[in-house]
Amino acid sequence: MKRLRWVLILFFLIVIFYFSWIPDSDLLHTGFFPKEWKYWIDDLKNFRTIYPFIGLGYFGQSAFKKLGKLEAFVGVILLSLMIVSLAELGQLLLPERHFDWADIMYGFLGASLGACLLLISQPIFYRIQNQVYKIKRARGQPKNYEIP
Repeated sequence: MKRLRWVLILFFLIVIFYFSWIPDSDLLHTGFFPKEWKYWIDDLKNFRTIYPFIGLGYFGQSAFKKLGKLEAFVGVILLSLMIVSLAELGQLLLPERHFDWADIMYGFLGASLGACLLLISQPIFYRIQNQVYKIKRARGQPKNYEIP
């Protein structure tokens, strides 16, 4: 599970930097997205920055779980601000792209939303895991037995 977390963090980082540094800001031309997504991808140019940062905030905070909840939250937000700032600074080197403070704001909001989603969903997952463990114990099954 730890490897999956790091693979997903790496995936979101690649997505962030790839789509931030392609020469054309119209992402529909990249061929990755269907035409039906045009409104969410190209018409909301700055808002689309929020999507990968939600994932980065969620999985990034879980990577910092050895720290306290507040320290992990602040750490992932600061790290996300550095990442979105680096992505925006890289756009200064591209002729058809430009630095935009709104992208930094949406990156911050996305990371914050992702980190908050983790804080909300974690107790729910722990409660489900605890209930499954109680069922296994009541049935006398080993811990690693999967319930169909």
